[in-house]
Amino acid sequence: MRRRVLIAVLAATTVMLAACGTDTDTPAATSSADTAQSADSAAAASDPLVGQWIGTWSSNGENRQAILNVGKANPLRATIDIPGRCGADWVESSRTGDKISVDATVTYGACSDNRWSVVLGNTQITATDPDNGSNTLRFTKH
Repeated sequence: MRRRVLIAVLAATTVMLAACGTDTDTPAATSSADTAQSADSAAAASDPLVGQWIGTWSSNGENRQAILNVGKANPLRATIDIPGRCGADWVESSRTGDKISVDATVTYGACSDNRWSVVLGNTQITATDPDNGSNTLRFTKH
């Protein structure tokens, strides 16, 4: 008798649990943040400025290879790495046409936070330190 009651209880529990399952015909809700992030990712992927740029950093006669990784073109967001010297985050502070002012915040190494005047081109990006014209950057897309 106990066995029959146990089987009946298990069967009823199984039916109730099956009824509580998810409705596969109803699409999952998508947040507006997810949609916006997807749109930003798609726009970034199609922007020719986004990606890795390789070039040269020059300062007071010292020249080194520099790597600029552009994550977003407008407003400009990038990271710069000067191997063996320093690295920084770039954040756009103003823009007039293709001339952009970026604030560089050092993330490691022997460099100082500063501002760069950046000019964006189809095949190159150049930058000059407005406070010291001997500090320059020149990149081409890779």
